[in-house]
Amino acid sequence: MTEPRRPNLFLVGSMKCGTTSLHNMLAAHPAIFMCQNPKEPAWFAGGNSGKNLGWYLERFAAATDERFVGESSTDYTKAPRLGVVAAKIQAFAPEARILYIMRDPVARAISHYWWEVEYSAEGRSFLDAMKASREIADVGNYAMQIEPYIAAFGRVRVHALTMEALAADPAREMRAIFEFLELQAVGTAPESLAHDNRGKATVPRVSGPFSKL
Repeated sequence: MTEPRRPNLFLVGSMKCGTTSLHNMLAAHPAIFMCQNPKEPAWFAGGNSGKNLGWYLERFAAATDERFVGESSTDYTKAPRLGVVAAKIQAFAPEARILYIMRDPVARAISHYWWEVEYSAEGRSFLDAMKASREIADVGNYAMQIEPYIAAFGRVRVHALTMEALAADPAREMRAIFEFLELQAVGTAPESLAHDNRGKATVPRVSGPFSKL
């Protein structure tokens, strides 16, 4: 039995920066296969605990002759809590390309906070949550998160962009990505960034104590 193809394209974050939209836009290119089940296996960060390499590779079993086989796991840029995984990915796929999407750090932190409220039962105010845990700030420390990838892969294999630029001109940003991947540019339907910010790509208006920040 032929082993499934190994991924050679990693969209590593950052969380709440439009990764779902970018993942889907990448998947629309005929030369790119993107993992869908799940989109974020997070295997190199210890996600899906207990799963072996065979389970991870099976996520890419449907890939055929695409030039790039990819996945999108925002846990790969959650150092230091989830460790620095760049070296692990480099040992597994030394020729891989790395994509990293950022966002205005304040807007990202607010969106991250609301994600914690909805999915992790966060009950503290935004300021109290920021004081109690470094993770929201650390995830938005883009230099700290991306430096290990540049060190592991070299600057030529790492491409960074912003959610704001992708939302403003998706065609331009996707052309730049395809050029980075040395692929022919194709049209991709502009993706809504609603997945990543409760229906909006900008900071939402809120009421209560949060509105005073």
